[in-house]
Amino acid sequence: MIHWVLYSASYGGFGFSREFEAVFAERFPEKCELLESSSSRRTRTDEDVIALVRELGLHRSSGPCARLEAFPVHAELLSAVRIEEYDGLETAHVDEQRLFVQMFVELMASDGGMASLEATRAKYARVRQLLADQNIIEQTHVFEASPRK
Repeated sequence: MIHWVLYSASYGGFGFSREFEAVFAERFPEKCELLESSSSRRTRTDEDVIALVRELGLHRSSGPCARLEAFPVHAELLSAVRIEEYDGLETAHVDEQRLFVQMFVELMASDGGMASLEATRAKYARVRQLLADQNIIEQTHVFEASPRK
């Protein structure tokens, strides 16, 4: 399953337009706290936020200095997405090192037996396949506006 992570591809930093905030607050009053911390990981990946950005479009959803973009990522790699920022300009990518460090930490925390080693080998193979799939996902998935009703 593909998930989307929002980031800002301009030097203005991450933020939503007033129009987006007004529509979001009207439709999802119970989630208004997401707008207060708009640059949080939870906000950037929230399904309702993503759906509304799709509906309004990236341009109309972007704040005054932002240019929102959506990064496609396989669901199993979502925790390894890293957003790096320089002077407001953000880039998103899967941090492979983070994935392998997590696997190493899990292996070290285990009993160290052959079963743990085999499980780690299987997980390593799965992660390598996911990363290969992720490269294809990044090249082929386009964040499109949802059709108007």
